[in-house]
Amino acid sequence: MEDQNEICLREMCSCISEETENLFLEYTARFIRQTTRRQYAGLLALFCRETKCDFMEITPEKTDRFFQNHTKSSTVKTLQWQIAALRGFARFIDEKQAVVQSQNVQKSGATSNPEGHFERAFPKMQFEWSLQPIAPIPKLEHVDQVLTYFYERDDLTMFVAISTILRCGLTTRELCGLNVGHIFMDADGQKGMIIPDTHRRERKVKIPDDLFDLIVRLIPAQAEKAFPVFRLRRFEKRLSARMLEHYIKDACEALEIPPFTMTQLRNLAVASMVQGGAPAQAVSDYLGTDILWITRYDVAVPELKDSAVDYHHICIKKFD
Repeated sequence: MEDQNEICLREMCSCISEETENLFLEYTARFIRQTTRRQYAGLLALFCRETKCDFMEITPEKTDRFFQNHTKSSTVKTLQWQIAALRGFARFIDEKQAVVQSQNVQKSGATSNPEGHFERAFPKMQFEWSLQPIAPIPKLEHVDQVLTYFYERDDLTMFVAISTILRCGLTTRELCGLNVGHIFMDADGQKGMIIPDTHRRERKVKIPDDLFDLIVRLIPAQAEKAFPVFRLRRFEKRLSARMLEHYIKDACEALEIPPFTMTQLRNLAVASMVQGGAPAQAVSDYLGTDILWITRYDVAVPELKDSAVDYHHICIKKFD
């Protein structure tokens, strides 16, 4: 690996502090290529130079002004990369500070503030909402063929993974990150899962009964809370987004049908909720037996009542 110390942010922009430079070097150490580090360094230097402040002093107003100035001269793809890169660095700083704060809280007994200060300085931009291309929705008959493909091969993991995205509209990142500890049941017997969300902390998603019955079959009775819900049986490791897409592609090729991605499958899930009559706000908020491993709440969870998933017209047949 090349020496990343060749990058000197403070020479590129006089507004950048030594603290920011050290954090940046630590953050970009994860990148394999020096070219990638230089791209990030150039962006950060440009950002601080034009906002006339150190990254540690950034505000939502300064962020908005920066992107307003670049909207006409940059492509949407460039703007999307820039906001994602800056937001990623901000999230890294928040996580670093959260660890320190948590340690201080444990020592002092004070109350911590879990919200990320720096990430909130990079709110959702207009170009992220209005100019995103919408992936086409796959035909339901093709999805059914793929489900049948995995059903006939006794691949319960892939069958349930596809069913979960189809029924709950999760992203692949949310799906692959699910642990046993994220599954819960409230006082009314309604089932749900906690989805960690970097932008809104976390949200609670209702699990329909037909899907819950399938998820139960994936999880050993004595599973610990950190046990991954979706894992590759052959390797006994967590299912990754890349492997998920790979298996879907292989199935589509074997069936000689147009391949579809998990994003397209998620669009189908959302379309089904809307077609079923779910209010737009409910869909927006959503996209947000006695089992030993399930976490039980002693109160009813409001998010599970009149959920967008209740309007879904798609149901999953049992995996016998």
